[in-house]
Amino acid sequence: MKTLRVVPLADVRDIEIEHKTSHRLAVERPGLPLPQNDLGSEAEHGRLVVLIERAEPIRFVDLYGPGFEATERLAKARTFLRSHAWKPLRERDEPRWPPR
Repeated sequence: MKTLRVVPLADVRDIEIEHKTSHRLAVERPGLPLPQNDLGSEAEHGRLVVLIERAEPIRFVDLYGPGFEATERLAKARTFLRSHAWKPLRERDEPRWPPR
């Protein structure tokens, strides 16, 4: 079980998707020839990462999930945070930390 971290909302700089691309392996099937390379199509994976001021980023999960799910979760997380008067660092009037 992971330990929870309590972070002031003002210290949350941004929330973003950490991307990873993988290749599916081509599998030989009876009657179908294998392509020249054993790699199939690419698959995009992602996970949410919270960027914290003066601290290590917080990853919501250790495993990557499908890219479309990460995109949906990002939208929901940002909507939730904005409903509590949060803004990403780049949208704030005065940056509290040097921009990336």
